[in-house]
Amino acid sequence: MEARIRIMPLMGGGPYEPLFDPSGNWLVWDAAQENVAEFDGNVLLGLTRTEALRVSMLMNGTVRLPGAAWGSIPR
Repeated sequence: MEARIRIMPLMGGGPYEPLFDPSGNWLVWDAAQENVAEFDGNVLLGLTRTEALRVSMLMNGTVRLPGAAWGSIPR
């Protein structure tokens, strides 16, 4: 069963940005660290556009999965 994501834009967004890289894939950029973002020990490289968008919104807190508290990232 696919989880529905509810998009909730916040003022100012956040430090995580989806970027297209020269290899033809997408990544999530951590503007605060000026490096590719990591999540749970995984470097966020080689993603599809949809994956990069969803992960960056989740990490920025601009989306919420059903049943998740604001600011939490479900495992």
